Amino acid sequence: MFKGFFGALGFLSIFPVGRDNRGSACFSRTMIFFPLAGLFLGGVLCGLDKLFSLCGFPSLLSAAAVTLALAFLTGGMHLDGLADTADGFFSGKSGPDILAVMRDPHIGSMGTIALAGDLLLKTALLAALDGSSRSAALLLMCLLSRWSAIPAMAIFPYARLEGKARVFISSVGRSTVYLSTFAALFFAWVVRGREGILLSAAVFGVTFLFGRFSSKKIGGITGDTLGANIEISELFILFVVYLAGNGGI
Repeated sequence: MFKGFFGALGFLSIFPVGRDNRGSACFSRTMIFFPLAGLFLGGVLCGLDKLFSLCGFPSLLSAAAVTLALAFLTGGMHLDGLADTADGFFSGKSGPDILAVMRDPHIGSMGTIALAGDLLLKTALLAALDGSSRSAALLLMCLLSRWSAIPAMAIFPYARLEGKARVFISSVGRSTVYLSTFAALFFAWVVRGREGILLSAAVFGVTFLFGRFSSKKIGGITGDTLGANIEISELFILFVVYLAGNGGI
């Protein structure tokens, strides 16, 4: 159990743990713990947010610091995927040409806009939330966004002939999907009750729609689109929690 959790945490963050996991069996066990690793990251962010508050940081400054802390703790991995996906999908090209753009290590204008928009919106949404809603939002966005990668990998094919994400996608079995989903639903319920369950379903819907969009663009998903899906899911969760807290839904 601990080996799987540390493997998930080491893959999804800069924490130097679980890096010795290799092989499809290890990857399958690791992915089961994606939701728990996400919850751990959310807990770290909640702790930092409380610390910034005790230090007298205004809400906007604290929100910006937490947003940057998340980017640092994840090594910018998902942000990189978001930028590459935006550059490819909005390049005006099609099929293999999009994949070539996404593999280019240089960031383009659409990738820059996507990164800036993502960080600005996260900061603004977090700043608009009060203490309890902010903590719940941080926990849920890290928990459910990491879980969303599992159903995406189970439903949609890999778009490249070869790549780093292929071994993960090929390792996703029914037990991985069922156990990770049970964990995600259970902890979402612990954090937010019935609203957490409904939000989980909504995140699945966003994941499915983005996966369909990606499949139309490039014939499937890649590691970059999985990263983009995680970032999109985080923004979606923050937006829904904000609306719920302000009587919008």
